[in-house]
Amino acid sequence: MSIFQKSDIGAQAAWKGFSSQTLYIASRLISDEGGYEYYPEDIEDLVVKKNGAIVEAVQVKNISSDLTLSSLAGTKTSKGGEGFFNRMCSLHAQNPFFHRIKVVYFNTLGVELREMQSGKAVTQKALTKRLVDKHGLSESEAVWLIDSLCFEKVNLDDLDLNIQTQISDYVPVMSAPALAKDLLIQYISVLSKSKGYTTLKMWQDKIHEIGTNIAAIDGFYKEYNKSLVRLSELQLNGDNEQLKQEYFQGVSAHPTHIRNNLDFKRNYWIGEIQEVINSKGVAILKGISGQGKSTLCYRYLIDTYPEGCVFCVRSIANEGQTQNLVTALDGLGKYNKNLIIYIDVQPGETLWAFLLQELQSRGLSIPVLISIRDEDYNLTPISGKAIQYGIVELALSKEEAAHIYNFFTETQPHTENRTFEEAWQSFGGQGPLIEFVYLLTNNQTLTQRLQGQIDALLQEGVSDEWLELLQLVCYAGRLGCVVNLTAVKNVTHCSTMHAAIRRLKDEYLIREVDENTIEALHPVRAKIVFDVLCDQICTGAREVVFKALSCISSQNVRVVLLDYFSNQQYDIEDVRRLSQIRFLDWIGYANAIRSMLWLDAKRYVEGNMTFISSLVKKRGKGWLCFLPLDLSGVEQSDELIADGMKDLSIFNKVDLQNAIDEVKKALTSLSINYQATDCFLNNCVVPSVLPNTDAERSSFGYALFWVAKRNFNVTLPFKTDEIVASVCAGELQPSADAIRGLFEHPTLLESYQVAVDVLVEKLIYEMQVLNFSITNDEVSCKFIPPLLAETGVPENTKNTNQYW
Repeated sequence: MSIFQKSDIGAQAAWKGFSSQTLYIASRLISDEGGYEYYPEDIEDLVVKKNGAIVEAVQVKNISSDLTLSSLAGTKTSKGGEGFFNRMCSLHAQNPFFHRIKVVYFNTLGVELREMQSGKAVTQKALTKRLVDKHGLSESEAVWLIDSLCFEKVNLDDLDLNIQTQISDYVPVMSAPALAKDLLIQYISVLSKSKGYTTLKMWQDKIHEIGTNIAAIDGFYKEYNKSLVRLSELQLNGDNEQLKQEYFQGVSAHPTHIRNNLDFKRNYWIGEIQEVINSKGVAILKGISGQGKSTLCYRYLIDTYPEGCVFCVRSIANEGQTQNLVTALDGLGKYNKNLIIYIDVQPGETLWAFLLQELQSRGLSIPVLISIRDEDYNLTPISGKAIQYGIVELALSKEEAAHIYNFFTETQPHTENRTFEEAWQSFGGQGPLIEFVYLLTNNQTLTQRLQGQIDALLQEGVSDEWLELLQLVCYAGRLGCVVNLTAVKNVTHCSTMHAAIRRLKDEYLIREVDENTIEALHPVRAKIVFDVLCDQICTGAREVVFKALSCISSQNVRVVLLDYFSNQQYDIEDVRRLSQIRFLDWIGYANAIRSMLWLDAKRYVEGNMTFISSLVKKRGKGWLCFLPLDLSGVEQSDELIADGMKDLSIFNKVDLQNAIDEVKKALTSLSINYQATDCFLNNCVVPSVLPNTDAERSSFGYALFWVAKRNFNVTLPFKTDEIVASVCAGELQPSADAIRGLFEHPTLLESYQVAVDVLVEKLIYEMQVLNFSITNDEVSCKFIPPLLAETGVPENTKNTNQYW
């Protein structure tokens, strides 16, 4: 046999011994019930302690021959080179209460050791003498050693099965026991090399941490470079001169403009942001369009943080996506304390508040900066009790305007406005920052400039289709919405679309986002251009809005409709025109329904505003009690909130009843008149597609719910299995939303029943539910909540793990 063959055989034997030893230790650890500490590869293959005191030493022997006393005598692995017997006696001398030596073997126990284990006195005496004569032990040491020795036979399959069984019963890793077993073996191997120790609780903490990290990776994978992107990755092409020219024309700010120092540093506001973040952790920068919110936020972030540590949330479509973002940000924040989250709230978006609430409820201390328009902030239901935040109200003051004027005229005087007072007067004394800066950099107001450009186009005799295109883009753009180029072609019938876009781009009136999307340069510019065109070509919002609705993204349908019906006199004919639009997906259709419900609620409030005002004046803070209990009329349509208070002893029943009767008589009704909603539903066409995303699934359920509540029927041209596959394909909550909508329609009963079964199976698997039952009035489930303490979470913060 060559030296290489001998070496290979020796390596295989060593690996066999080490892998067997590791598997045994893993099995012992995972089965622990006594709270012991396990030290792999310490003085022995395994040393077991209780509260720091040694209680057991384990030698693992996986050899093919019978196990004998000589097999143990040949084990010389201690740090001092002692044999096994001497090591045990030395250990006992240092730890008098140590009296258990376990030898784990895999094959056969030799005759002498079997007789010794069975208590045969003659064999025990002979072995004691051999230990004294051949291994240098004293009589007392040899007697103690024989008394302390015990043997345990195991096999690899049983050890493996025990590990699998124990792990499968542990909730955090129920869904991946094989992965958990591999991680446990690796964990023991690392401890063996590092001479560390572990307990069952330490292992459970470790697997919990691993599970959390995997979840964070999953959330990060789902959202990174989609709705979550690092600031350093937001780049614009173009040389500095081109960027400078477009920036001073009033385009929406981009980080590249700020990196090139094209902005004016607003140190006062940067200090305000920093102060709020230091005190509250969350700063909400709000103001009207054109006040420089995005510019200011980008400047603060670029000057204060490494760009790779700034994570920008670009859009939040649904609660499932919010959970992914929270999980991803939770994972990122654990290993980098220099992170900050920036949310530039898109028009009509309200889920940013839910994201904020979830981040804070999980104890995340990552600072957050939010920029938002006043109208979007007012639209968002946000509670100061549930969320901690501070507000920075951004507005251009005369004092700041003077500072900006001095900055721009520091090296040379202004050609038109020789003093700040002249510039302030030309500006009109109020308005957004974008217009004042434009006045200083272009020697005329932004309105004058854009008016002149439109006049020049009209004198040039550009086609009506070009002007219609520009007006449509600006109508959507003043609300922050982009438009689809293909859809615009269909509604404007412009035969020279590409020439029109090229010319309007050169005039800095619109820009291309990509090959099929165009937008206005900035909401303020868009509003000015739209107003100018309305005056010049005698068209208004009513002529544009319904064309624009066909060209914008489905998410923005509600933004446009709320703006339109907030500024126009109610006309049922507008609703009929809206109902003629073919919505291609459930998001747009649901947003239209949601807008009509809002419009009906608005009509109710306006119709009762005089009385409500008098009620507030008369009742003070108690006026709310005299509002209808259920304004929707879905559940209760004939009671006020105060009706449920009549039995309270603090009220005079007669007086309260008289007040209730007075209110009921004065109000136009006790529930909404659904004229707009019913008109839309009666005349519109339901989308002939199935939901394909989580946002569509939630919208699908919302739309079906309200269609049913208004007593309209829906028939879907799809097979049951197609409907079920579609609604159950996403996250649990959107799927549940969709199924709730199916429930409302008798024609979709079969799809509902099958979908519920599929969802229940999915829920049991994903939520690790141990028992699930449904009765006529109750759904109940049993589960084991996580008992491990969340690391890094304050003690007074409750566990908000979505599974529990």
